[in-house]
Amino acid sequence: MINQIHVGLPVSDLTKSTEFYSNLGFHQNMNFSGKEMSQFHVTECIHLSLFAQNGFLKHISNPNVDKSKFSLVSSALSMSSKEAVDDIVKLALDSGASLFTEPNDNDFMYMNGFTDPDGHMWTVYFMKM
Repeated sequence: MINQIHVGLPVSDLTKSTEFYSNLGFHQNMNFSGKEMSQFHVTECIHLSLFAQNGFLKHISNPNVDKSKFSLVSSALSMSSKEAVDDIVKLALDSGASLFTEPNDNDFMYMNGFTDPDGHMWTVYFMKM
């Protein structure tokens, strides 16, 4: 059974990205943070590790992977309300993110989204069910 999810993202400026995610309210775990990585507890089950670009590349040992190219990944955060969605997107935008989609409000879900300073996409949503 899966207990946790750990997401690892390469970043161009570790200090800037650490500040960005701290501004979103993510709690930095100083036991696993240093010169090449910053780790955050997003929730009890979700952890985010930011790697300086060179540090991230050290973890890729598969010889079939072109280290100069990475696949695009979009991560999503489920929030407790529509207001919470807008609040975290506003925090992200105020901290240097870009909007990558306009808010979308339909019968069963409200979504919004941002792209962090390194271009990583985050969809933020509230399920109305």
